Amino acid sequence: QTTVTADGYIVSVDGSIVANHPPDHKGETTATGSPTVTIGKMPINRAGDLDSCGHKRLATVATKITVGD
Repeated sequence: QTTVTADGYIVSVDGSIVANHPPDHKGETTATGSPTVTIGKMPINRAGDLDSCGHKRLATVATKITVGD
């Protein structure tokens, strides 16, 4: 998804690509987003949600959410 942003950053949804990180996690994706808050029927990711590698998602508090252009 590319239409919803939080403080200018695209909001991640399940299936978004995760940056490569130690120990050797490459090609991981976000995986366990909100069951009730979605964008285009895709769960949004929150702080503490697990990625496909099992690591917890980090996030910050957004002050401005923008939908569309």
